[in-house]
Formats: sequence, C-alpha cells, structure tokens
Amino acid sequence: MIITLLINLFVAGYEKKRGVALNSTILVSDSMHTRSDIFVTIGVISALVGMKLGLPLWIDPIASLVVAGFIFKAGYEIFRMTSTILLDSAVVTEEEVRKVIKMNPLVKGVHHVRSRGTMESMFIDMHVLADPSMTLLEVHQLTHDLEQQLREHFHNNVQVITHMEPFNSEYKKTP
Repeated sequence: MIITLLINLFVAGYEKKRGVALNSTILVSDSMHTRSDIFVTIGVISALVGMKLGLPLWIDPIASLVVAGFIFKAGYEIFRMTSTILLDSAVVTEEEVRKVIKMNPLVKGVHHVRSRGTMESMFIDMHVLADPSMTLLEVHQLTHDLEQQLREHFHNNVQVITHMEPFNSEYKKTP
C-alpha cells in the first residue's frame, strides 16, 4: 500500500503539472481523482496502524468518514471545474473576440459572438459585417484572415464559424 501511495503521489503531481501546462481540463480532473485515491490509501493505512496500536475499533469508521469527505470534496471540485464545459459556457468574453476581430481594417462590425469548449479546444461563432462591394473571393479570404487572427491570439486549436453580413446603415448593431 505504501508503494501504491508513493506511485499515486507521483502520478497526481505529474498529471496536475502537465494538465496546467497544457491547459487540459481532463488531466487536471484526473489528477484530482488520483488525489482522492491517495486519501483513501492514507485512510486505510491510518486505520490499520491505529488498530494495531490498540485504538478502539471505531477508528475505522471515523477514518472512512474522513476519507469520504475528501472524496466528496474532490468530486465537487471536478464537477465545478467541468460543469462550465458541460453547460456550454463562454470560454472567452465576447469583448475579447470583438477586440481581436476589429483589428482587421476590413471589418465594419461584429455581433452575435459565441465561444464554447475549452481553452485547449475552442469553438467561436460570430457574425461579421463587411463592405457589401467586396467580391466573394475577398470575403472568403477575410474569413480565413479572421480565423488566423483568432488562432494567433488564443492558440492554434480554435475553430471559427463566421457568418458574413453586408455593412450598411441598417446594421449599426455593434460598437
């Protein structure tokens, strides 16, 4: 059990360190799960040592309750961390996306911006206003340029869906 404890300590620490470095929710969550295994092992070892030292038999249920508390806390932390992904919450603010997109001089406005996923795998949908006299090829190139701008700003694993709209006096919806 002590060998298992030492291995789990190493695995939990390494997973968390790599998860944070890679911005991976899955690795960080799994490190939290492994950490709960560490508490189970510590609880079992403590109860065994306590009973061998002559402590009363009720030490085992007490240790079990403490371990259950740690497992509950780890489960709550994992749920809290992943619920934003499951509930399709925004990954980045609309303003942050708008600021990046508006750096392109061909963009006349941006609205209906939505981001979802995780920082390591982000999806962005948006409506972009452009000069109605642009050709289809120019609009197509603009969508690629905007996607590249977002990838450079956030990271390379951003998928973008851009709905292009003509800019005119009726479309003064965005700042």
